[in-house]
Amino acid sequence: MNTIMYMTRLIERVGLAMAGLACGTFVSASVGHADIGVLQSEWASLAIVLAGGVGFAAASGLQYGERRRSGIDPVCLLCATGTFLTSVMALTSVAVLVIGADPPAVWLSLLAASWIGGVVLQIAAAGVARYGDVRPPRRSNLVAPSQLRDAA
Repeated sequence: MNTIMYMTRLIERVGLAMAGLACGTFVSASVGHADIGVLQSEWASLAIVLAGGVGFAAASGLQYGERRRSGIDPVCLLCATGTFLTSVMALTSVAVLVIGADPPAVWLSLLAASWIGGVVLQIAAAGVARYGDVRPPRRSNLVAPSQLRDAA
């Protein structure tokens, strides 16, 4: 791989990681105001922020594989769903902060869980895309029609 292409991909990943960190910061800030013991700690905030950075960086530049029989690429589906979910949760968090709303703790817990779920989907998509199906192909015990004609 040439140096320019490598630098381009590196800059893309760093930029998307920073976007994930920023989105995680908004989610952490809006969830941190809730009266939920676990989500009020600094460690929970740090985990939310770092998960966003890792998820967005991992999902950047994925190579999508071939379509399955159903026509759906699982990597594309995981990545798109995760990115959409995290983006909606980040936008919701910004809206909560800007409007100054005080939603119930249940809603903020759901927001945090959805954010983490979206990030997990992004990381899972990256894992599937990079490591794929590493099992050796199965051998079939079925006889091909041409072998039947040759045997007769």
